[in-house]
Amino acid sequence: MELENMKRIFLTVLLAATFLLTGCYGEESSTSDVVTEQTSVSSKDKEPSSSEEVENDTVSTKKTAESSEETAEDEPKDTHELNNKPGESGSNDKSTEKSKDVNSPESKDQSTVESPEPPPQSGTENQPESTVDSFFTKNQTHIIAGIIVVLILLILILAWLIYDRKKLKVKLNNHQNNSPPNMNESNNYTIMPTATVAPGNGQLRVKVGNLKNVGSRREQQDSFCISNIGDKTALSTKGFMAVVADGMGGLEGGAQISDLVTETFLNNYKSQSGFDPATFLYRTAESAELAVEQFMKSKGINGGSTVVAVVVKDSQLNYVSVGDSHIYLLRDNMLKLINREHSFGALLKEKAARGEVDENEPYVNPKRNALTAYIGIGNFNVVDRSEQPIPLRVGDKILLCSDGVYNALGDDAIVAALTGDAVTAARQLEQAVLSQAIPTQDNFTAVILECAQD
Repeated sequence: MELENMKRIFLTVLLAATFLLTGCYGEESSTSDVVTEQTSVSSKDKEPSSSEEVENDTVSTKKTAESSEETAEDEPKDTHELNNKPGESGSNDKSTEKSKDVNSPESKDQSTVESPEPPPQSGTENQPESTVDSFFTKNQTHIIAGIIVVLILLILILAWLIYDRKKLKVKLNNHQNNSPPNMNESNNYTIMPTATVAPGNGQLRVKVGNLKNVGSRREQQDSFCISNIGDKTALSTKGFMAVVADGMGGLEGGAQISDLVTETFLNNYKSQSGFDPATFLYRTAESAELAVEQFMKSKGINGGSTVVAVVVKDSQLNYVSVGDSHIYLLRDNMLKLINREHSFGALLKEKAARGEVDENEPYVNPKRNALTAYIGIGNFNVVDRSEQPIPLRVGDKILLCSDGVYNALGDDAIVAALTGDAVTAARQLEQAVLSQAIPTQDNFTAVILECAQD
């Protein structure tokens, strides 16, 4: 389902954001540890040199003091006498020089060293910031942004989970109550009330059931229509018509184009008073092709749709088919595909039957689902239609369905689902597809016609 994919994407982004934040934290922590370690080592290196300098200054001071004492002992007691003696000026000069040395700048420096300033008191100012504080200080903006992103992702995931739970609950309630959802709110699913129509000769009555489900897709691109089951005049002159169209999801405007196809068939059926069923079906398919081409040209888009249509009249079945939607006939508990599929896989099956390719090629080739013909392709040369009307019997069931049905279920599962009347079979068929729980389930639509005794 696309919803599950979105959940996985959200979880992946959430994990990526978590790993990113964790990586940033680890990198900043290691960097801060290195800086702190280098600072500590540098401080240790400087401490011994400071102690040695203090010790050297102390020794120098002591030597200066001793030399001063020696000089004082050598000086004569009568300084006046020495000063008056001729030729003794040298000693006086020396004394003056020594006195000057004591008062010189060097002396002042030494005295300054003798009483060094006390080391700064240990405090929080000179301590390096811790690793955690440093990380949060430097990356505050990134951390806040990361937290906001994670919260937004969690909220979105929670919203998706709540929505998915409510949607599943509504669907389960609809099945338990055995009634269709409100069609004013959704166009993904319908079950018609039991209806009977009588073909022209009155030998058979046709009960009609149908289903339409969006699957896991965001948009419903399937469409179907049936003729007015209450118009007995139209039933007697034109028979009963049913159509299923599957808009191509890989192209543009699939929903609009499939609606245009079914509308073309229904309008042509209403506008004609009487017709040959085989001719009507072929010409109406051709008209649908022209209508789709004009629509795409006016919108500037490129798209398309498949179509399968049948007319039941006088206990006989005529059909027309373009694309890969299927028409099955269930008779005596045996299921038979009565129309030819226009896809690359179908061509490979024909080649495999002739021995031209390996028998497994139609099931493994990556292009097996590509269509070789569809409404809107611009070439109406490839059309499959009934060459002769198919006689119907009491108990026969005709199934018109899009590829979302048969790609999810095998032939045996379809046969098992088609037990009971047409309306019951439609419900069972839908439940069988949903029970597969395919994550990429396509839109699936079906119309079931049951031939009963008049």
